[in-house]
Amino acid sequence: MVADRFAEARAAVLTGEALRAVAERLGIPESTLRRRAKAEGWRTAAAEAERYTEHARELKHGLLKELLKLHREGKEVPEQKAFLWLKLEAQFPELRAQLAASTPLSMRDQAVAVMERFVSFLGDRDPSALAAVQETLRPFLESLADG
Repeated sequence: MVADRFAEARAAVLTGEALRAVAERLGIPESTLRRRAKAEGWRTAAAEAERYTEHARELKHGLLKELLKLHREGKEVPEQKAFLWLKLEAQFPELRAQLAASTPLSMRDQAVAVMERFVSFLGDRDPSALAAVQETLRPFLESLADG
């Protein structure tokens, strides 16, 4: 169906795929796709998504930097700020467009990296909590690494 192809084309353009490559892949004339993209503001939406992602990254980075500074200074990290960072991370994942276009392999690699960071964080923050979940985490991490 034509509408499905245009929806697929829009999604591909918004994730950063070149319009010419999308047109070739979907068998849509490039000029038709360019007119549609211009009329519906696909490029504008892609630019807004990029700015949005950068703004979220800056917010998260600043908050994380503050949390780490408190932790290094031996000060208690306010639960509200830690909770806020977790909510920001869940609500505004970095590289949203790239993640949507990622291959399963790169997503698996990203999942392994996140889990490694989590284990490291938990080990530093609360070794007893890490020990409590270690038996479950190890096979899970191995399954991610194995694919």
